[in-house]
Amino acid sequence: MNKSITLMLMTSGSRGVRKLEISAVALWLGAVALIVAFGAGVWGVTRVYQTYTGARQFHDDYAALVTEHARVQISYAALEEQLATLEALEENVRHVLGLPGPADEGADSGTLHRGGGAADSAPGEPAELSLSDSSQAADITRVTADNELSDGIPISDESVGRATRLLKSLERIELLTVNEIQDLATTPTVTPIGEGEPYWLASGFGMRNSPFTQRRQFHGGLDLSAKAGTPVIAPADGVVTEVWDVKQGGLLGNAIKIKHGQRYETVFGHLNKNNPFAAGLEVGAQVTRNQVIGYVGRTGRTTGDHLHYEVRDNGERVNPYRFLLDRVDR
Repeated sequence: MNKSITLMLMTSGSRGVRKLEISAVALWLGAVALIVAFGAGVWGVTRVYQTYTGARQFHDDYAALVTEHARVQISYAALEEQLATLEALEENVRHVLGLPGPADEGADSGTLHRGGGAADSAPGEPAELSLSDSSQAADITRVTADNELSDGIPISDESVGRATRLLKSLERIELLTVNEIQDLATTPTVTPIGEGEPYWLASGFGMRNSPFTQRRQFHGGLDLSAKAGTPVIAPADGVVTEVWDVKQGGLLGNAIKIKHGQRYETVFGHLNKNNPFAAGLEVGAQVTRNQVIGYVGRTGRTTGDHLHYEVRDNGERVNPYRFLLDRVDR
C-alpha cells in the first residue's frame, strides 16, 4: 500500500495555501542520495588530506636526500684527493725500492734492489704472508640510479680500477718488503768477532801455500786471528745445525755450523778448548745477529789462536770477505 506525505505550503499571492504531496519511496530515495553524497564528500576530503600528507613526506625525504647527496659529493671529492696522494706516495715508494712501475708490472723480479754483500735472492712467499684478494678487500658502492642526483657523483670504472690497482700494488710492496727484511736478517753481513775486539786477517779465501806442507791448496774460508777466549758472534739470524767437539770436528776442532734462512750457511772452527761454545748453544737453537755463540781457540789443526770462518751459498763455499760489511781493513 503506497503511502504519501502531504505538505502544506504557504505562498504569497492570490492562491494562499498550496498542497504538495510526496510519496514515501521518493522521500527514501532522496535520503539515500543525500547520505551517499555526504559519504563521497567525506571520502574526498580524506583523500585530499592523505595526498597532502604524502606530498609533505615526499618533500621532506627529498630534502634529506639532497642534503645527503651534497655530503657524499664532498666526501667523494676528499676521497679523490686522498687517492691521488696515495698514488703519488706509492710511486715514490716504488722508486725508492727500485720496483717497476704499474706499466712494467710483468717485469717485476720479485725482489727489491739492495747494495753490498751477496747478490739478491728470490724470496719465497710464505703462506702466512699471503694477502687476501684485493677484489674482496674494498667495498666500493657505485651510484647507478638514473636521476638528477646521480650525475653529481662521477664514481666510474676508472675510479674503481685506480683503487684496485693501488691496493694490489701496496700489497705487493708490503710482501716484498717483509720478504726483503727477512732475507737481510738471514744474510751474514758482519764480522764474526765480538764488537770492539781486536783481530786481524791472517789468511784469505782461495789458493794459498799450506802452513803445514808449503804446498798450494785451496782454503775455503778466512782465518781471523784473535786472542784466545775472544767472543765469536753470529753474523746473521739462523738455526744451529751442527755442534762438533774436537773428535767430530777433525781438522776444524771444536766447531759450529749455522743455517741462515734457505740460502746461507756459516761454519766456525778452531774454537776454544776449555770453553768452546756459548751457554745453551745446541743443535736446533735459534740465534740472532751479533749473539755470542762461542770463543776463539786453537783446537784442530792450527798454528795459533784464530777463528776459521766459512760462508756457504746454497752449499758452495764462497769468499766471506765480501760479506763483511763492517770490516776494517788492516
